[in-house]
Amino acid sequence: MIDQLPHNMLHVTATVVSVVLFIIALLVYMRNMRKRFLFVCLGFFVFSIKEVILAVNVMYIGSQQLEIVSHALDMVILGLFFIGLLTHDEFRKRSAGA
Repeated sequence: MIDQLPHNMLHVTATVVSVVLFIIALLVYMRNMRKRFLFVCLGFFVFSIKEVILAVNVMYIGSQQLEIVSHALDMVILGLFFIGLLTHDEFRKRSAGA
């Protein structure tokens, strides 16, 4: 169990970092309301969910099927980031008074 500690800590760290990045992306999206930021925000959200699943799986369950789900979620995350890169929406400049 002690030899798994660094591996477990990496999963916990990745979970915390992904949640922080999701919150930052959500704040950016709420400020700008641009579609591309929405997809980036969703990508970090799915990444956060994936990391929670992985952390629980590694520390408590040890299921091979959950690792397969994790890889499927990787494809969803990459797809969301890709759509975010390709999305072109009009940038609406806010007036100085608003």
